[in-house]
Amino acid sequence: MVLGSLSQQTVLPVRGKLGFVSRPDAAERTYFTYQAVLKMKLTLVLALVCLAALVSGYAVPEKERKVLADKEFLSRQKQILRLFVRIQQPTLYQDLIEISKSYSIEENIDKYASTQCSASQGKTHSHRSKAPRGSEYLCRFYSLRFPKEVKKFVFLYKNGFFLPRSDIFVPLEKEHSEQAKLLSELFYDAKDYDTFFKTAVWARNHLNGGVFLYSFTRSLQAREDTRFFYIPPYYEIYPFLFVDEHVIQNVYEARLTSVESGESKPIVLKSNYTGYWDSERNPEAILAYFTEDVGLNAFNSEWNRLYPSWFNTTEYNVNIDRRGELFLHYQKQLLARYFLERLSNNLGDIPSFEEEYEIGYFPRLRFNNGQSVTGRQQYSTFYDTEAISVQDFKETVSRLRQAVESGYIFNEQGEKISLFETDGRNMLGELINFYGNSPNKHYYGSYFNEALYVTGHVADPQQQYGLAPSALLNYETALRDPLYYSLVKKLFESVVYKYVAKQPKYTYETLAFPGIKVQGVEVDPLITYFDDFEINLDNVVSVNDPKDGEHVDFRVKQGRLNHKPFNYKVSVESDKETDVMIKVFITPKYDSYGREFDLDTKIFYSVELDRFPAKVNVGTTVIERNSRDSSVAVPDAPSFRYILKHVDAALEDKEEYFIDKFARYHGFPQRLLIPKGRKHGFPVEFVVVVLPFDQADKDDLWKYNLGSVTLLGAPANNQVSRLSSHKLPLGPPLPQRVRCVHPQHLRQDRVHLPQESRRDQHRPGLGCLTIVPIK
Repeated sequence: MVLGSLSQQTVLPVRGKLGFVSRPDAAERTYFTYQAVLKMKLTLVLALVCLAALVSGYAVPEKERKVLADKEFLSRQKQILRLFVRIQQPTLYQDLIEISKSYSIEENIDKYASTQCSASQGKTHSHRSKAPRGSEYLCRFYSLRFPKEVKKFVFLYKNGFFLPRSDIFVPLEKEHSEQAKLLSELFYDAKDYDTFFKTAVWARNHLNGGVFLYSFTRSLQAREDTRFFYIPPYYEIYPFLFVDEHVIQNVYEARLTSVESGESKPIVLKSNYTGYWDSERNPEAILAYFTEDVGLNAFNSEWNRLYPSWFNTTEYNVNIDRRGELFLHYQKQLLARYFLERLSNNLGDIPSFEEEYEIGYFPRLRFNNGQSVTGRQQYSTFYDTEAISVQDFKETVSRLRQAVESGYIFNEQGEKISLFETDGRNMLGELINFYGNSPNKHYYGSYFNEALYVTGHVADPQQQYGLAPSALLNYETALRDPLYYSLVKKLFESVVYKYVAKQPKYTYETLAFPGIKVQGVEVDPLITYFDDFEINLDNVVSVNDPKDGEHVDFRVKQGRLNHKPFNYKVSVESDKETDVMIKVFITPKYDSYGREFDLDTKIFYSVELDRFPAKVNVGTTVIERNSRDSSVAVPDAPSFRYILKHVDAALEDKEEYFIDKFARYHGFPQRLLIPKGRKHGFPVEFVVVVLPFDQADKDDLWKYNLGSVTLLGAPANNQVSRLSSHKLPLGPPLPQRVRCVHPQHLRQDRVHLPQESRRDQHRPGLGCLTIVPIK
């Protein structure tokens, strides 16, 4: 491992009281930049030929990535899109109505369940094997599903097990998640696309909209015959959980007015973030531009649908390597990113989670049935719920701590399983969140799900008053609540930190990358700003006829944090030609009082900006990268209306429609890679890490150039271990004890520090990046 750093100063925009940023009008928009100011004297000895080594060297050729869609694909894509139209009401398309009335799952039971797997297909693939494709991939999902599961679904449906259409779906409710699981299995079990589609049409009209939407989107991503179809952004499918309830009310009123007047022109409404006008009495509201960002919350929803807590990899015969560790990495990145925004607004540390939580929260959202998402008063105390008592949760925490302290857990047969083997970190993550894979779920519970459940029911713990679910109980809204981040912080402090503290000490051999030296880093000016973003609200409005719906065009305009694309260059000196993996991080430098963070805190709150493979030559190689190419994030997904328009045009032979086989439309927003900062300077540290990159990784994953792969994992077989060819954890460069590394092994040829930071040669510093505005 080789670390590099840069001394630099950057400022991001702040407006209004307490540094809150609102979107300025175009005439008064102000930009701020990261302006490079080198504090150290560097002599860069460049080779005669400098290589700009980008990930494109490993990429799949364009002709392999993109395929021209035929009429069958286009027709099916339009069928899928129509199922997302106005999810809160039964479909109004006449052909779909006929299918939903005539189709019977019970009469077509022979069209479900698995085909027989060959010996090779039934095997669980190792993380170095090729990703399964075609019938092999489906077989691994279906190999353990039988017609009896379909009969079970039909029996439960006939006996009223499923939620009524008007009820609210809550994935953390056991009964609700069981329904989603059953419907997901039914979708998986369909032997062909025609059966799958008819089943989806039937479920769309007969089952709860939330259950259908959760299961349908999961199955589209899992099935081989549907995985290339475009899924609209969640905030356009179900805007109710992303847009202020006052905007929803304005849409209803505007709809009445437009019907009376006969007008059909687009109606654009404006929306601010919750509590933006009252940040003095509620400082946490300053962060609403981040916590309420529709892209961020849609990504959280996507992550939790892709990796549901109930999913048992053994039952489905699917190998999801390092899923538990990916969960911990994802939560830690969310926490670190949130912390950077807190520092940008001088809010200080993340509040600790206590039995009486001081911060209240009212999301100002409403479900489609008219009920408002339940809020929480200040200084709330948590009580026993119908499903989980506070004592149950405390015992779950205690048992996890005991497991960490002892170094092992017990399975249901009473056998010991070590937590400090090579897979221990992953096993801990599985215990904390994925009860479906837990070796003893009745004893160890599900820490994270229990925490969200108990705190999410604080206003009506026994459900005596019929209140709607709170923000913490839905993945689309959980990140809005400050309590979410306090719970994640508590998780790491009470369990994960203690586990990391017991890890073996790093040795020089573990961290070193002999013959490689990071000479320096250069970064273009980074400009952040707030821009206007329009969200389509057509799905909010119910209509009586599909033709009536064609004339509905409601949009909401909202400011959002963004930044201009930037380049950075990493100069690497090598004594050999080799492939490397480069990781780029940003870390906070000072707390809200101007005190410098210690190394452990900097490492914990480091946010990964990018990770990519490159090739270095003998001598000095200059590696150039643009922020738009980040493997951590993805651009905004195309809108529902945009995709439908182009699909229709392609069906009419007016244009061509291409399928990008490796596109990932829903991931961490590229706009949120860097924090907002402060008007007069926000010091952070920029870290570059160089790791070995082996042939298996190069051939298997990175050539696909997948979006948000470091947080979402790889599709199909989800071999997350390929994201890190080095055996270090998925996250920051030095996530566990680094003081154990001998000082003589931290010479300047391996850890590149600015001159002013070299006062402590016995401490593995990360360098210094500071931030100044453009004059």
